[in-house]
Amino acid sequence: LRDEHGTLRELGAFANLVTKTGDNYYAERAAGISSPPGQVTGMKLGTGTTAVAKSGAGAAIVTYVTSITASKAIDSTWPQSTRDVPGCQIQWKTSWAAGEATQNGLAEVVLSNQSALADTAGSASDSIARALLSPTVNKGASDTLAVIWNHVLLGA
Repeated sequence: LRDEHGTLRELGAFANLVTKTGDNYYAERAAGISSPPGQVTGMKLGTGTTAVAKSGAGAAIVTYVTSITASKAIDSTWPQSTRDVPGCQIQWKTSWAAGEATQNGLAEVVLSNQSALADTAGSASDSIARALLSPTVNKGASDTLAVIWNHVLLGA
């Protein structure tokens, strides 16, 4: 989270859980299955604190705030891949500019493959991964927020 001058206000790290849909996404796309889950389209923010889960309620945004347009597409030069970590790391990034997603208590984020990214919570069936933000984020109107998501594929 950065303020209007670009000064870093908050930096947090979070552990994410790849959902059942996410497992299918990576496996079926890698194997060339004819009808894999759709491509990742963006991220969604929310204020819910339900524990993350592979499927069900904890696998999707729990408390989506429609008044802030919390769904946003993946940034234009992303995803990116790095192979210098054990396995292969895929990175996704979404940025919310000043005036976007202004909200106190942002506590959850999902990586979504909703076919037409909509200003809705979505469901577990279109959530590749979910995480709880720690610490929670209070994004002011002049702040910018970037979420960079790392998935390390170890092939285990």
